[in-house]
Amino acid sequence: MAVMFPLATPFRILIVDDDADMCDALAEFFRQKGLTVTTAKDGAEAIKAIQGSAEPFEIVLTDLVMPQKSGLDVLRVAKEKFADVHVVLITGYASLETAIEAVRLGAYDYLTKPFKFSEIEILLKNIGERIGLLEQNRDMENKLRDLHDRLDSLNEGKSKVDRSIRGIEMSLTENGRKLDLLTEALADVRDMVKGMNDAVQRAARKPASTGNANGESDPNRSARSIRL
Repeated sequence: MAVMFPLATPFRILIVDDDADMCDALAEFFRQKGLTVTTAKDGAEAIKAIQGSAEPFEIVLTDLVMPQKSGLDVLRVAKEKFADVHVVLITGYASLETAIEAVRLGAYDYLTKPFKFSEIEILLKNIGERIGLLEQNRDMENKLRDLHDRLDSLNEGKSKVDRSIRGIEMSLTENGRKLDLLTEALADVRDMVKGMNDAVQRAARKPASTGNANGESDPNRSARSIRL
């Protein structure tokens, strides 16, 4: 059964076991699968390797019972340094208590000695698929974040447009008010001009005070004036 790796670069795995033969056998197995392998002969050396690594380990495969530092100590440090690391504990002393503690600390899985390499290959395949899904999730989260940023930018642009529209509407309202006042003023001027025209026309139609009933001059009155 071939193991397919969804990542562009090989997985990095740290193998921790105080049994040198077991450590070498596991290291050779994982190298044949294309993984980049680092080994540690005990928990203390594993912790030093984890703390000194700039690049994350995707997998830590560690024995549970070891001198100085146990597999649980390695698990704790690994999860503190690399949140997405997959830690698998190997032990010949499986118990409910240790399993619960391992899960509480974030262990991915738990193998009991003796195990078959086919079991590890299935485990490796499952981890590979999970890492691929994590990478896809990160990619989708980044795309979603980018879409949110674009949406925020569009909303900001829409807000500016809305403010501009409101400003134009206010200007139109103000201009309409001014136009109404101007229309009223023009109407008053027209009324005034009409009144003046009416007054002129009435004055033009009024008869002269020195004329007779027909508006003509009286010759007799003029003669009398001359005789006096």
